[in-house]
Amino acid sequence: MSNRKAETRRRILETAWRLLETHGARRVRLEDVAATAGVTRQSIYDHFGSRTGLLVEMTQFVNQETRLGRLAEPVRAARSGGEQLAAFIQLQSVHTPRIAAVARATDEARRHDEAIAAAWKTPIAERRRASAAIVRRLREEGHLAQEGSVAEATEFLLVLTGIRMWEDLVVDGGWSPEQYVRNVGRVARRSLIQVRDRPASPSRGGHRGRSKRARH
Repeated sequence: MSNRKAETRRRILETAWRLLETHGARRVRLEDVAATAGVTRQSIYDHFGSRTGLLVEMTQFVNQETRLGRLAEPVRAARSGGEQLAAFIQLQSVHTPRIAAVARATDEARRHDEAIAAAWKTPIAERRRASAAIVRRLREEGHLAQEGSVAEATEFLLVLTGIRMWEDLVVDGGWSPEQYVRNVGRVARRSLIQVRDRPASPSRGGHRGRSKRARH
């Protein structure tokens, strides 16, 4: 691909992303993207084939541009399952707002377009694998709550950290990112991490009482 063609392709993707964030999927037409990007509608078809092709490519483009791989470093570097769980929720609080507009557009379109439905499954599958890795690590460390199976715990974590939950709490509920991390983290820990009973330590008063009786 020539540099000029690559630049045009990138400009179209960036423009479509920006318009989705500003106006929402239902109000953005290919004509709008073309006019704002300074290209013809035919140019969009030449690069992406259709509106579907543009949305499919945007899913990959957004993940690359938001540096998802770098943002996920703390999750991979975590020293325990509990730390990994906390880092994963922190990651979602940062990454989800950046991809929300494209995710909404893809979610709306996937119900009547097989190609977009396939594109939608890719990031979901990646998050499911990440969720499963955390749950398995908790189990291997002996910390996973025993109330359900690994599969159930994985799906719970997937839904808890998904875009719909984020929108309900942050967009509609008005939570700050800090509230999201704190409260979702608390629910995740209480639901997934087993709390071990600690043996009660004898009180100091009890020690003194025994000592006095022993002296007598």
